[in-house]
Amino acid sequence: MNKNLQLLALFFVLTISLYAQDKNNALLDEFNRIGLENQTKFQQLNKFNKARTSDGESIEYLAGFFNDTPYFYTQDDRRANMASNIENLQNGEVGGIKIDGEGITIMVMDGGRVFEKHNEFKTTRIIDSEKGALPYAAHATSVAGFIASGGHYNLNEDAFPNVPKQFSKGVIPKALIKSYGFTTTVNGTNFSKIIKAQENISNHSYGINVGWSYKDEKEGSNGAGWYFPQQNYAPNDPKATFGGSYYTNDAQYDKIVYNNPSFIIVKSAGNYFGSGPSDNDSIPAFKANGGGYIPFEPGENKPKNNCANGAYCIGWGSLAKNIIVVAATEMPTDFLTYQFTGPLSIKRASFSSAGPRKDGAIKPDIAAVGHSVFSPTYSAATPSETTLYSSGSGTSYSAPKVTGAIGALTQLKRKLTNNADFVYKADEMRALLLHNTLEAGQYDGPDNWFGWGFLDAKKTAEFIVDAENKKSLFVRERKESGEEKSKTVIAEGGELKVSLSWIDPEATASAKTNDLFYDTSSKLINDFDVRVIDLTTNEIFLPWKLDLANPTGAAIKGDNTVDNIEQIQIKNAVKGRQYKIVITNKGKLVNAFGTEIAQHYVLAVSGIAHVTTEQTNETDEFFVYPSVAKNVVNIRTNQKIQLVEIFDISGKLIISQTTDMDLIPVHALSSGVYILRTTTNKGVITKKFIKN
Repeated sequence: MNKNLQLLALFFVLTISLYAQDKNNALLDEFNRIGLENQTKFQQLNKFNKARTSDGESIEYLAGFFNDTPYFYTQDDRRANMASNIENLQNGEVGGIKIDGEGITIMVMDGGRVFEKHNEFKTTRIIDSEKGALPYAAHATSVAGFIASGGHYNLNEDAFPNVPKQFSKGVIPKALIKSYGFTTTVNGTNFSKIIKAQENISNHSYGINVGWSYKDEKEGSNGAGWYFPQQNYAPNDPKATFGGSYYTNDAQYDKIVYNNPSFIIVKSAGNYFGSGPSDNDSIPAFKANGGGYIPFEPGENKPKNNCANGAYCIGWGSLAKNIIVVAATEMPTDFLTYQFTGPLSIKRASFSSAGPRKDGAIKPDIAAVGHSVFSPTYSAATPSETTLYSSGSGTSYSAPKVTGAIGALTQLKRKLTNNADFVYKADEMRALLLHNTLEAGQYDGPDNWFGWGFLDAKKTAEFIVDAENKKSLFVRERKESGEEKSKTVIAEGGELKVSLSWIDPEATASAKTNDLFYDTSSKLINDFDVRVIDLTTNEIFLPWKLDLANPTGAAIKGDNTVDNIEQIQIKNAVKGRQYKIVITNKGKLVNAFGTEIAQHYVLAVSGIAHVTTEQTNETDEFFVYPSVAKNVVNIRTNQKIQLVEIFDISGKLIISQTTDMDLIPVHALSSGVYILRTTTNKGVITKKFIKN
């Protein structure tokens, strides 16, 4: 590149960077203004109502308002690692690369400070990013433990013969954890802190309950009882709830990610399913009244319990388009292995909140174990105790398993590419995780309880390795409005799966009660579409979507106009047949300001032998397989092989052979990543493979 082009490229990069920073500064100003307005309003309302300063209803937990009603944030074992095949990564079963979290940083935003002195964090660096502004907290310590505890605790083998050792082990024990609080501090609101921190991966195990919640004597402003935080509702209509409605908290997350595409935000779905008084409940029940609560009148009809119809009890902030929302499941039913044995072995934890979003978009996105899991904890009663543990349940505990898996997959990619600075973008990680889930529940495809399925870290890691070796397709590309993009693939035979993901600008949040109840209009701003065409039969395959008329039933196939991830499954693709993947969009692609602009998308495809294009000369094809080899590596090509060389990841030559062979013995190699360089009559071709 000549000097002028280099200067032009540098100028372009700097311009983009400064533009993003300007937008972030504008977002910081907006979030700080909203936070100040909410706190001022809370204080004014409390002049006329009973002060609510107990845990869970104090100003520090304030999440926002709808009209004059305040809403508050609530804080939503190795067995879990085994269930999601995380141990396979830790043990080096994917390509001989052992994953431990070295070099990975995770932001943990929670209701207090992580207890860094706990015995489980001997190999984990914990940084208090709030600099002492928040006290230690049991919940934050457990969440950090699920991600990065070292596994130093073993249960008594006589008492628990079927429970594995290293019972408390997290996903990535050598990760760096930066501890933040979701409460407003001198560092700003939770949204401001995300922008300021500029961390690639963050965990948010808290949420907003917009339906029934039970509060004890200390928590409830009117004493112990059931509390319903809405003033206007239709008691006999299960949809008459704010659950499932896209609100300002969701728009704020979407704004952040759209402006910062490398921010991967993992959020708990909430623990609100089924909560509410029974018909003959003697426990008092209260309803919102301005800034406070008043009792329901005797004989007055009360709203239906949360998710009374099996749907719509995910609260605000966990319905955003660009984040990863996690449901909780019980431990898989195989007690000896704790592993997946089929879709029905995955059962929703009874408390785990259900979607969808009111427009029919699939929420939660993914599910992981969050029931009766074991973790390090903290107690203010014994603040110097470093070996306290607890067993608990909640989507708070399933979300960090997904967060840890994201860190593990990032470390794997860094090792595969020898790039210590590599980070995935939000749309890339959503595509990777949701493309490679295990089927969960009674229906094929996605649903409103498990999202796109159950977390499978090993399957996702194998897909990443396959993509490095062109055995699967994984690309992030730009598309102009109206432009048609396409790829033609050759099916391997069996399931052919295609996923399309993109980051979407924030939608306008509903502002009226009836809109929050009944507005089913799509919250997509840019509506991409993917179709797959069988080039032999011309059959067109459509993506999954939920049936809005039956949100708890089986997914259907059709034009998906509400999700910013679309997925097509062809269960019996014909081996060797060509399938064309076509990507289009409706209307104009616009940015957050409504200005027409090209947008990125991510395409993930598995079940392919290779990709072809119109420019490909089939006589020059070149393929290396398998991606993960045990004894031999095969080369398939019509070119004449002149020299085959294998190098280790450091560049050291390990094997060199000059014969025209398409089968290379690798059984004597140590486990790890290798580079295969082949010289043919057409040139030099380099591929990577993993020796297992």
